[in-house]
Order: sequence, then structure tokens, then C-alpha cells
Amino acid sequence: MKYNLSRKIIIAIILLVTLLSLDILLCLTIYNQFYYSNLLFQLNTYLFLLAFVFLFKSNKYSLIYSIIVSLLYSLLVFINLALYTASDDIFSLRYIFLFKTATGVFTSSYIPWKILGIFAIYYLSIAGLYVLGFKITKNKSSSLLYHPQLISVTMLFLLIFTRVGLLSALEKNYSSIEIYDGMNGTQIISFQSQTQKKNCLRNYGLLTYEIGEINQIISPVESKYIDDNKGEISFCNEYKFPKYNVITIMVETGCSFLINEELTPNIYNLSTDSLNFINSISKNKTNVSEFIGITGSGTDINSVMSGKLKNKYSLPNILKKEGYLTQFFHDNDKGFYNREIEMYNLGFDKCYFANDVNPEVIEDIYKWNGSYPLDSEFIELVIDDMIPNKSDKPFYSFYTTFSMHGPYDRNGKNYQKFIDLGYYKKLEEAKENNKWENICSDDSEEIQKQIEYLQCAMMDFDYTLGRIIERLKDTNQYDNTIIAIYGDHDAYYKSNNYGALKEYVYDTTNYYDPKQYSIITMISNPELARAYRNYSIACDNIITFGDFVSPYIIVPTILDILGIEYQQNNYFGTSIFRTTSIYDNIFYSHELGIYLSHNLSASSLGVYGYDNDTTDEEKKLFEEALVFVIQKIYYFDISYRNNEFSEE
Repeated sequence: MKYNLSRKIIIAIILLVTLLSLDILLCLTIYNQFYYSNLLFQLNTYLFLLAFVFLFKSNKYSLIYSIIVSLLYSLLVFINLALYTASDDIFSLRYIFLFKTATGVFTSSYIPWKILGIFAIYYLSIAGLYVLGFKITKNKSSSLLYHPQLISVTMLFLLIFTRVGLLSALEKNYSSIEIYDGMNGTQIISFQSQTQKKNCLRNYGLLTYEIGEINQIISPVESKYIDDNKGEISFCNEYKFPKYNVITIMVETGCSFLINEELTPNIYNLSTDSLNFINSISKNKTNVSEFIGITGSGTDINSVMSGKLKNKYSLPNILKKEGYLTQFFHDNDKGFYNREIEMYNLGFDKCYFANDVNPEVIEDIYKWNGSYPLDSEFIELVIDDMIPNKSDKPFYSFYTTFSMHGPYDRNGKNYQKFIDLGYYKKLEEAKENNKWENICSDDSEEIQKQIEYLQCAMMDFDYTLGRIIERLKDTNQYDNTIIAIYGDHDAYYKSNNYGALKEYVYDTTNYYDPKQYSIITMISNPELARAYRNYSIACDNIITFGDFVSPYIIVPTILDILGIEYQQNNYFGTSIFRTTSIYDNIFYSHELGIYLSHNLSASSLGVYGYDNDTTDEEKKLFEEALVFVIQKIYYFDISYRNNEFSEE
């Protein structure tokens, strides 16, 4: 049988056109540019894939191979476009454990229907090209015989050529953030770190990006102990609050711009009676943000939801040893994010999910369109368990809210619930009385309505917070309870085919701009606030903490307040009482793979400034702190991967 080289060339060309066209479609949709910035890396991968067409002696197998590659690549591109449509994100292999979760909550509103139409027209055209190409090359078999050895050598050469190019890309993308000594040009540090995903894909191509993640996930690495112990602190040496109850509330989409004296009086009043960190940011998937608020450290989403992570230094584990009852609360399916297993692993004595106290809502949870339970509904079912009657045993309760989860359109049941509960009426009254102004008043009516919806959701959480405070006071436990509140991430949902809501709130689409990730962060207790106020007067400080922080500070700060000794190297964040530099609490986003402070940001692509007043000295301090932060992230990622924080 002769080797039909002409047909194989036709198949290879059509496969190349298919891959190239799909990449152009992705680039135009997500980046508004024609192609990836660096052609070489994607071209190397193209050559590698095309070479297999010539491996098969039969044209049929070559055609089947090209069709399979085309369909798989189409699926990968489509997943990226759908994820971008839903939440302004792109696909990562680290999301692979989310597949079951995603299929449960995925709705037709997230499907880029226009793109599907383009796919359909495109593949009809491709099919026509195949038919036309095969007619042209009919009975034109080449005299070149099939030589497996020759093909194998050719493939080996192409594989090496491709691998060299890919490894070069990976070194830039995934290996490190490189910081250099400005005096002599020597490299200070180079540590493995996933770079910001969108820029990585835009610069090096979809296939290189995915291969890079595989390389990072499977690479054998060892953790390195980080010696990061801070010295004595004056405030917590003088003021300690041992055996106080602790309630940590992680507010879903807990954006700081939604606090309003008129509409959210409970959280507003609490913020005036607390250590209120007005310069705080967070950007991670919800379960990673939970993990950070429970352990004081973080790692990638696959590890967090694997059901295998344990941490003997987590807040519930430490407090259990101090005699506390530890409990976790969330009105969602306990299988979502594998939460039940994870929370028991992290040290909680009891967990309360919808399956336990509110099972009839499970179906609505998975519609994920604004029909999930409200915080105000859930709190009435668990308030007695969340805040037990005063006894000799203190308690620690961690509560993840639900009401403010997107999307922010008006298709689900919650929109009518907000009307029935009177939230929209209060909103209109506050607007008429100049007590509330839509932060997106200069944007379209649709965006303004999304802000109104989110504000009403915040009002529902505020009611819930009021019930918690009321219960604490009724049981005479308010004065001896620490309440920590923080948000998990920004308002990232893209409702009704608009951009992510945060883009309109902060007038930016730049992933490196810290302000768009602003969240609520406060630690409240009347006695703590008074003590710090007295201390701040003596030390010329102020009660409203303006230092840059993130959820990483929650655990070590609470331990300091309770007077519990700990090793700083077991936590990523620095307690606010041990903060000595404005860059002590640089924030690392596991979701984005970037490092953020109040005025400077970094990834493997460079360091960026957002404040015209940023000085060279501040940049130098940031880069010096960044060296240590990269080491810590590397240490925690590998330690969790190797299960080094387990009690066993």
C-alpha cells in the first residue's frame, strides 16, 4: 500500500488552520488582540501535533486523529470562553476537581451562544474543506513508501525541538519571580510560582499554558523551613482576652463599598466598635478564602478540596486544645467543595450544612441563579447552635454566608424575597433621603440594578449579623466574644452578558490593580476596642487600622488577642500587633498567581506600581519583602502537598 502524502498534507494543513482559528477566536474574545504575544511557543506545539498526522500509514487514521485533536482543542477553547463569560476567569488544570461542582451549578446563561454559532458554521466549513481536499488528491498516492524508522526519527527531532521551546516558556511562566540586587545585578531569589493566568495564556498560548501547569503540578519538590518568628509585642503583652468566644464570619462577596449607615446599621456600628481594617483585599475561590481564615495560610484549590489536608496549627485545632467547642456553619450542600471532610480535617467538632438543617433547599442551591438560601433564613435554624448558652466551655464558630453570592440579576427567587422583606423599599427611601447613592450611577441602568441587588443582599447579611449580636447579648456573652468578619473576594460575577461588576465599581479591568479586590475586614469586641483606643492614644496611633492587610492576618491576630503563644512561621500572615513594615502583609492570590500590596503588585512578568507617589524606597522595601513572601508561599504549598502539617 502506497503512502498518500498529498492527503496527509491536506489533513495537516486543515488541522493547522483549525487550531490557529480557534486560538484567534479565543484571543479576540478575551484579549481583543489577534493572536498570542509570542508565536514561537504555540507554533512549536502545533508542529508536534501535526507530526502525528504523518505517523499513520492509513489516511483514515490520520483523519480520525486530526478530528479528535480538533474536537478536544475546541472543547478546551470553549471551556475557557464559557468560564470567561461566567466569571471573567480562564480555565486552569487546578480547577479539574471542580468539574462535578461546576456541572451542578452551570446554567445556560453561562454559555457563549454566539461562539457556539461560530463553532457550528466553522466546522461545516472545515468538513467542506476535507471533502474538497480529498477529491483533489484522489488517486494521487506518493511513491514515497511508509518508513516507520524515518518517521520516528523525524518525530523525535520535532519532540526535542518542541520540548526545548516549551521548557524555555515554562522557565519564564512558572518557575519564578526573579528579584535582582540593584547594586551589583545579582539575582536575589528565584522560586517556583504560578504566574498570573491570563497574562501567561496571552503571552505564550493555550497549549503552552496547560503543559506548563502539568509540569508544575507533577514536579517533585521539597519544602524549606522558614524562620519567621517575630519578637514580643507591647499591646498584647499588656492586654489579653483569654478564653473569649470567637465567631469568624466570612462574607460571600464581602465588598467594603456596601457598608452603609442607613441600610446596614449592624455592620456599620460594629465597624465603629472594632479594629476596622479599611485597607484590606482578598481574591481567591471561596473555599480557599475559608481555608485562609481558618488556618492562617493557603494553598491551591485542588489541595484545599481534596479531602486530605490537615493542619495542626489551624485555629480550631489550637482552640480545641484550649478547651473550646469548635463549629462550622454554611447553608450549602456539604459535598460542595468537599467541605464536610475538609472542615472536620481542619479541627471542627461539629459542622452544620443544608443537608443537616435545611435539606429541602439543596435543589435550589444547584440552580445557582439567585435561588439559594438567604442568610436571614439560615440563621434562624442554627442561631442556638452557633451561639450556645453561656457555660464554662468557650466556643469558636466559623460561618460562611450565602446571600451575596452572584449572579446579581433578577431571575432567581431571591429577588422577590428581597422585595418581600422590604429591602428594596428601604433602598429607595435611603436614595430619596440622600442616605445612599449608587456607586455605579454613571454606568448603564443594568449595572445600577446589579448594584441595588447586591446592596439588598448585603442588607440580608446585616439582618443576620444583628441576630447574632442580639443572641450574644441575650445570653450575656457579647462582651466576652471576639467577632472577626472578612470577605472572600470581589464582585466578580458577570451578569446579563456585562463585564464583571467590580470593573464598573472601580473603573478598571487591570488584574494587577489592588483596589478592585477591596473587602471588609474587622475584628470586633467592645473591651478590645476600648483597650486599643487607650493604647493608641498613648502610642500616637488611631483605632481605624490603615495598614494594608488581608484574610491571612485573621488567625495570628486572634491568637495574639487571646494570649495564645504560637510560632509565626506556621502562618503566612503577620498579626497586626506584630506588623513593623507597610509590606509585612503582602497578599498572595492563589487564584490569580499574583502578589499585591496597597500600591505595588508583582508576578513573574514584573513589578507594577499604582500610586504616583510611590517612592524608590517603598519599591525597594516591597521587593525585599517579596523575596520572603515568595519563600513562604513556596514553603506552604509544598508542605501541604507533602502533608507536613498533619498531626500524624
